[in-house]
Order: sequence, then structure tokens, then C-alpha cells
Amino acid sequence: MELIDRIEAGGVDPQALLIYGADEAQLGRYADRLIRHWLGVDGDRDLSRHVDYQLIEPWGSGRQIKTEAVHPVKNSEEEGKFLGIPMIVFYRTRPMMARNKVVWIRQAERMNGSASNALLKTLEELPSHARVVLTTSAFAQVLPTIRSRCLCVAAGFEGWGGAEPESEMERIWAKNGGDLARIRAVPEEIETLWMILEAIDRTPRGAAVRLGEQLASLAKGVSDSLGIPARESQVFLVELIARWVFAKRPEWADIGAECHLIAREISGYSQAQLGFDTLFGMMLAKTLEPVGAGER
Repeated sequence: MELIDRIEAGGVDPQALLIYGADEAQLGRYADRLIRHWLGVDGDRDLSRHVDYQLIEPWGSGRQIKTEAVHPVKNSEEEGKFLGIPMIVFYRTRPMMARNKVVWIRQAERMNGSASNALLKTLEELPSHARVVLTTSAFAQVLPTIRSRCLCVAAGFEGWGGAEPESEMERIWAKNGGDLARIRAVPEEIETLWMILEAIDRTPRGAAVRLGEQLASLAKGVSDSLGIPARESQVFLVELIARWVFAKRPEWADIGAECHLIAREISGYSQAQLGFDTLFGMMLAKTLEPVGAGER
């Protein structure tokens, strides 16, 4: 996977990564590779007893991931017990043997409501030594707010439901049938964003604020057309920008990571406009166009 290649090369270092796709075995292989990189161990060592690593997966007859996997729960009488250390307790201390402390949440869609809410809070306050990888074969069932706090990457496509991408834009931006349907539902906004990005090398550096305002306007159009909250539409467009960067400007890995951070901040009720301006400022700073040249 290209993104994991960049992580291993040191070009980007997200604290929380969500890998999704239809093949559970493939998801496990990608997660294992990422975990070993974060821990700094080779490919032959058994991770199950590593002191700085923990696996969280569904348990009990209901096959759920419950709150106690994330933070301690007193006097729990629920069937089955979580045998590991709650995430917030696990992360309180620094690594003993590795570079990071790593948690893998397998089948993340199986988190119940209270566990999901607890994880949101945990992701907002991760210490610098904490790393989390989530895997799921049911991306849409993971809370959008959790997805927005992770760098999300597809391991293959989840299925297209009879429709498939037709253009370069759709192939880069649609990771599954749901993405494709959403993109096609707002063609004017989506095509405008694509044209902005494709023309970024010819755009004057002083245009960052104007582009940020244009992105905010596009997000409002998406929100109104799809009937989704404003912040969800803003995060959606930032995620599309990240996908464009990773596909067409892989040397801009830091901007892809910045998209992830901006999406998290928007979901955490920060002002989107500042993030948009910052993002375009970073992109334009990487172009060769001199300040003010060709300003419209």
C-alpha cells in the first residue's frame, strides 16, 4: 500500500489510521505491517506478548467492542469481559521497549455506541507516543466523527453496486459505490473543486484566501444539495483534496497529513475557513508561480 510505504519512509506519520476494504485477511496484513513499523520490530517476531502493543476485537456472544476496551467501567455485569488494558490506561505510560504504544482495533464497525463515543474522546487527546490503527470491512458503519479523526485509506474497493468510476476524477475520489453516488449527486461542486486542484500549479501564491472562500462556498452547496450538516460537507471536501494529493502529488505527503489534521479540527468545531486558507497556502507555497503574478 502506497500510504504505508510513505509512513515507513518517514514522509507522513499519522497517529490514527483507518484501513477499510472487503478482504479481512488483506486488512490484517496491512495492519500488521503498520504495527511492526510503529513498534520498530521485524517481520518474524510474535506481537501477541509485546508490552507496547494491544489488540482490541469483538468479544462475547454479541461480538461487540464495548466501552471497557476504551476506558475502565466499574461494576460491569455485562456478559464477557475485556481481558486487555483499557486504551486510556494503556496510553498513560510511555513505551517500555518500542518507539510507540500501538493499539489495533479490529472490526471497528463492531464498537457499540458508548464505546464509539469513548473512542472519539480518546482520539482527540492522544499523547505523542500513541498510535492507533482501525480496520473494518464495513466503512459506512463506523461513525463519521471517528472516520474524520483518522486518516482513512481503502485497501481495494468495497464494491460498486453496479456502477463504476468512469473518469480520472471518479477513479481517484470514489473508493466505493457510496462515494461515487455522493460525488455524482453534486457534479457542479465536485467538478469545480477538481478544476481548482488541477490548476494549482498555475495559480498565484496570493490566491490562498480566495481559494479558501471558494472551497467554503462549495461545501455549503454540497451541504444544501445532500442535506448533510455543514461540517460533514466540509470534512468530505477536505478528504477529497487529500485523495487528490496522494494520487497526483505524492511528493506533497505533508499536505495530505495536513488535510487529516484539518478534518479533525473541523469535526472538533474549529472554524473551517482558517483550515481552508492554511491548506491552500501550503499548496501554493509549493508551486513556482511568484507572488502576485497573474492575480485575477
